[in-house]
Amino acid sequence: MPAPLASHPPLPPAVPEPALYQVFEQSPAAMCLLRGPQHALAYYNPAYQALFPGRDMRGQLLAQVQPEAVASGFVALLDQVYQSGEPYEGVEMPLAIDPRDGRPAQLQYFNFTYNAFREEGRITGVTVFAYVVTEQVLSRRAAEQQRQLLYQLYQEAPVPIAVLAGPTWVYQLVNPAYQRVFPGRALLGRPLLEALPEVADSPMPAILAEVYRTGHAYSSQDMPLNLARHDGAAPEIIYGTFTCQARRNDQGEVDGLVFFATDVTEQVRMRQQVQQSETRFRRLAETSPLVVWEADAAGNTTYLSPNWDQFGYTGTDLGTGWLQAVHPDDQSPMLQAWHAAVRSGQPFAAELRLRVAATGAYRWHLDRAVPVRDEAGQVVQWVGAAIDIHELKHLQHTLLESEQYFRSMADHVPAMLWVTNPAGACTYLNRPWYELTGQTEAEALGYGWLQAVHPEDAAATAAAFRAANDRQEPFRVVYRLRNTAGDYRWAIDAATPRFDAAGTYAGLVGVVLDVHEQQVAEQALQQLTAQLQATNQQLVRSNVDLDNFVYAASHDLKQPVHNLDGLLDELLRSVQGMNPAEEQLLLPLIRQALQQLNGTIDELAALGQAQQTGTGPVETVALAEITAEVLRTLAPQVQVARARISTDFAARPAVSFPRANLRTVLFNLLSNALKFADPDRPARIYLAVQVADEQPVLVVQDNGLGFDAQKYGQEMFHLFRRLHGHTPGSGVGLYLVNRIVQAHGGRIEVESQEGQGATFRVWLGRV
Repeated sequence: MPAPLASHPPLPPAVPEPALYQVFEQSPAAMCLLRGPQHALAYYNPAYQALFPGRDMRGQLLAQVQPEAVASGFVALLDQVYQSGEPYEGVEMPLAIDPRDGRPAQLQYFNFTYNAFREEGRITGVTVFAYVVTEQVLSRRAAEQQRQLLYQLYQEAPVPIAVLAGPTWVYQLVNPAYQRVFPGRALLGRPLLEALPEVADSPMPAILAEVYRTGHAYSSQDMPLNLARHDGAAPEIIYGTFTCQARRNDQGEVDGLVFFATDVTEQVRMRQQVQQSETRFRRLAETSPLVVWEADAAGNTTYLSPNWDQFGYTGTDLGTGWLQAVHPDDQSPMLQAWHAAVRSGQPFAAELRLRVAATGAYRWHLDRAVPVRDEAGQVVQWVGAAIDIHELKHLQHTLLESEQYFRSMADHVPAMLWVTNPAGACTYLNRPWYELTGQTEAEALGYGWLQAVHPEDAAATAAAFRAANDRQEPFRVVYRLRNTAGDYRWAIDAATPRFDAAGTYAGLVGVVLDVHEQQVAEQALQQLTAQLQATNQQLVRSNVDLDNFVYAASHDLKQPVHNLDGLLDELLRSVQGMNPAEEQLLLPLIRQALQQLNGTIDELAALGQAQQTGTGPVETVALAEITAEVLRTLAPQVQVARARISTDFAARPAVSFPRANLRTVLFNLLSNALKFADPDRPARIYLAVQVADEQPVLVVQDNGLGFDAQKYGQEMFHLFRRLHGHTPGSGVGLYLVNRIVQAHGGRIEVESQEGQGATFRVWLGRV
């Protein structure tokens, strides 16, 4: 509210009548009388004062002593009542009251009534009657939050929950887990027997009726119910584990049921399948050619299939009696492996010889077993089988002898041979590999052989190798291979895919050959060829440039020399009688002709320098220092052009570049900016260095005459090309700058328009 105007002082406080005064003073409700349109506090009772402790408010404007009432919109409501005369009733409106003792504002909620106060028929104020309802609001909100929390827990519960109301068990609440049991059926608001009519023929109605009548809870395990999960679908057997509890009202009477259930159909069917599997297992064990056996968690044999009879022993061999059929040399290692498996709970496998009763001969068998665990992960049983591998063992022995023969032969081949499996892992390398690289089998097999390949070649070699393996096709790659001395030698690695008798891909087989001398010679030849090509191209460009310059120089020198000859003749004829006026005219002309001749000779030297670009040593050059050096040389031109030159080298104070070449670049760019300055305004030149694409970039910007860069931007870097004829020059400077920059891997870009100056950007390259 605005402060009261000087012409409208606060109204004097009004005091209630004595009887009412006692009522107001002792009332727990906060009451006050606000006078005038600016709501001066004419009267307030102790309950009102208690809301704003420490504030002397009597006779003060409400907006001044209760700024929080303004911010919360209470003053605006008072204005509305004062102006309209209509009462206003607020319900649970919040107000953050500042205690003004350093503590944070305290949020309170109020129910209040604003009424217009009339005197002699006109509104002179507003009465306020309010009481604090903060505790009720917070309590209700806490209760609502608690209800929401319980509802959220109910909704998010992983077990199916339903609330059935009344004696007809109407679905009042159904959580998502319960609805997922019947995803295609409408349940809410429907009686149980209407929503699930097939339940009528089950024990469920009697159970629910008993719980509803007695109030006693009922629980059931794995109860089968013939239910349909979707409307119109055929019923199926659903197994449920559930608890049904009575729900009571405030009077303690049962008015509904709470149903907690778990769909255990899958678990029951799995258990049934296990039982069926057990029956099938026994049947298979009795008909299988294998020796099938079982043992308890401690490792004692509890079952031997009938096929054990071939070894001449009976069912009395349970426990450890079966050991008498095992070859004496195999008993100890087999038992060690078995006991270790029992202790660790890991699968068991062992090869052993069993004596056949009919012949007395021992035959090799592979005995394997796996643990059976309960839901807690504890081993409760072992199931195993022994299979006759006697012929396979004999074949393995034969293959081992063949492999040893192959390895002996491969180790004497004067080349490095290798073999991989279908996954691409190297499984064999012959002896020459290990002798050359110094690697061991543990280091080289798999993909370890790549560690002997030069780091710069390893990635490409691995990629080519894996690509060939994935595509099952030949490959050939050249890389550098490290020998035992730590030196790298060039080698060719070539391979072809191999397939087994069934046509299945079995991996790659390859050979590595040392080709170091040939590779070095080939690289030297390639390098020499490249150098010769570069030299030839440089010579061709130099010859063309020199031819052009010779032509231009011969043309440009003729006229200055002719002019100088004529001027000298005239001077000789008049030397004895020359008057001062003629002398002032002739001598400048002679000096100008000589300057033209000298300039042509300088340009000839500059062109010679252009042929030597890139030959100077690279060094670190401070840009501020070399710029100052160039500007000292250009001081006369700077003065004539009234130039002001600003620099910014913060991005790269120094660059790596041949110093002489960098000076030439700066000299030509700055001299051109001065030479082609606009005569109608002082020259302004900005010289800076930026960094782009990890290269230093010189920027030279001027406000000179400018030119059409889109039309002439590339021509200006040609030899003898000039865009302005009013200043002396032969068009060699920018050509020279371009040659220097290109020789160091850089480039030049220019932006310009006629009459708007020019901006040159020079990429100096990665020197």
